[in-house]
Amino acid sequence: MNNTRRGFLKSAAAGASLLAFPAIVGCSRQIPRVKWLGWKYYDDPTVKGEFEEIHGCKVEASYFDGNSEAYARLASGGAEDFDLVMGDGYWPRLYFKNNLVQSIDIDRIENYGGIYPDFNAENFPLTQAENDLSKTIAIPNCWGGYGLTYNTKHIQITGDHISLNQLFKSTLGNKNFSTSARYEENIALAGVLAAHDLGSIDREGFSPYDLTAAELNLAEELLMQQKKSLYKRWHEEATLEKWLRDESVVLSPEWSGMYRRIEFDRLAGQTSVHLKHDLKPIEGGLGWVDTWMITRKERSKRLMDLSHEWINFRLKKANMLKVAQDGWSPCIDVRSELSQTTDGERHIETLFLNRTAEIKGLYQFKNPSDNRAWTDVWNRVLTS
Repeated sequence: MNNTRRGFLKSAAAGASLLAFPAIVGCSRQIPRVKWLGWKYYDDPTVKGEFEEIHGCKVEASYFDGNSEAYARLASGGAEDFDLVMGDGYWPRLYFKNNLVQSIDIDRIENYGGIYPDFNAENFPLTQAENDLSKTIAIPNCWGGYGLTYNTKHIQITGDHISLNQLFKSTLGNKNFSTSARYEENIALAGVLAAHDLGSIDREGFSPYDLTAAELNLAEELLMQQKKSLYKRWHEEATLEKWLRDESVVLSPEWSGMYRRIEFDRLAGQTSVHLKHDLKPIEGGLGWVDTWMITRKERSKRLMDLSHEWINFRLKKANMLKVAQDGWSPCIDVRSELSQTTDGERHIETLFLNRTAEIKGLYQFKNPSDNRAWTDVWNRVLTS
């Protein structure tokens, strides 16, 4: 499954920009339109409106549910429909390999300097082309894990981390667990537990997206067993948030955004629901760093400039602070800004902003090595 930039241009510079590209009053076709495809929760109307006013353009957003959907859309000709696309984990490299996105001029992304070291190209090379690390193909935006959010009143654990067994082999007998309806994360998380149980998780190059036949077979068994405890599967995070708030669901893997929204309310005394989110369960966990990419399409110099400007503007600290306050953990360091807000220090803890190094211990999102086998597994799970 909710997230900088150079800084605002001075009004004189903005005016000069508009003079360089005059618009005919009443003729909207003369106004450049920056079109991006990404996650809905990053479509902030105030951020968009400010950018439009500064640059004399329009910004249009389209949404997707996940990486595979966005990739299929661009691969089938949609790359010409958008200037920018979002993706995470290993997906930017797949986009670049198949000529759907192009390299980014990192020198034009001035707000990149505010990024946490754990997400720069040296420490997180997935933002660079696989066979040419001199090419930057994606700019980090937000990060997190697909960990387990659980209600502490209903689920007590010993130690610092929860076990994936709680999700797949529960003995509680209650149908109050949930998962997303997306097959990739469901199978990959089951694959982590399967490889742990088989003793193969430490093999060289292990990834829950590159499962052996034995690991995939056991993952399917675990998903079948899990169905005994499932309440429902959620398609939208807003649905999961409702279920967590009314305690219909007491355990679910998620990207941590719903945990944070509810925890922010608890810190403000607006709810008594007490949740925890474990980034990395005992057996291992999935992680993500979502990014901005520029599509490989023919466009004017003006639109290419605006594409870079949009990424830079989104990375502006003021805009990343908005993202943080909405429950997503930015890759730009906004701790000093957040600490000046109400409950800021506790929000820093909730957003894991002092724990960015933990991204290295999480298996990054990736396209499955055998998508046909995975969809066959998922169809059997759903219809059994």
